[in-house]
Amino acid sequence: MIRLLLAEDLPVVREGLRALLEETGRFRVVAEVADGLAAVEQLLALRPEVALFDVGLPGQSGIAATRASRAVWPEARILMLSVHRDAEYVRAALEAGAAGYVLKWTPSATLLAALDAVAGGGTFVDPAAARAVILAPGARPLSPREREVLRLLASGNSAKEAAAILGLSPKTVETHRAHIMDKLGIRDLAGLVRHALREGLVEP
Repeated sequence: MIRLLLAEDLPVVREGLRALLEETGRFRVVAEVADGLAAVEQLLALRPEVALFDVGLPGQSGIAATRASRAVWPEARILMLSVHRDAEYVRAALEAGAAGYVLKWTPSATLLAALDAVAGGGTFVDPAAARAVILAPGARPLSPREREVLRLLASGNSAKEAAAILGLSPKTVETHRAHIMDKLGIRDLAGLVRHALREGLVEP
């Protein structure tokens, strides 16, 4: 039987998922949590064969929780569950170390197939989400400096304020912002803020 950690903040969804999983007779839910920090703590403590993380966990997003978990336990097998099929969400999850990504409206058979694949050492991306990634321009990873600039800008600092904090010129910060937008395929500050939230760079 596959031991599974379930991380979902909505009780009714969590209860439904647990019932679905345990009815198969193939999964045993060893723990349920409702926020990202608890997800990391329980994953590292229990070391289940697979974990199902909601992308929108409070406290720490599912993507940030995945990154934190994999930094300590690289073998962690995590499947992301999301309402978002946008390419930037899918890429962010996979870059954080998730082994799979499924949408919340996916048929139960697809979710179970994804969990089986991830628990068995494979990968799985929901076909609807995979199409979005294929059709979208390629995002490139940010450098540590770019992530710091993004964090400051998304936290409400102006380019001038971010420059003062980092000991850079405002023009250099503006150049970093342009590179960040180009790499992520984002065209406005609101998009940068959403990306920073998903990455756990700023608090909601």
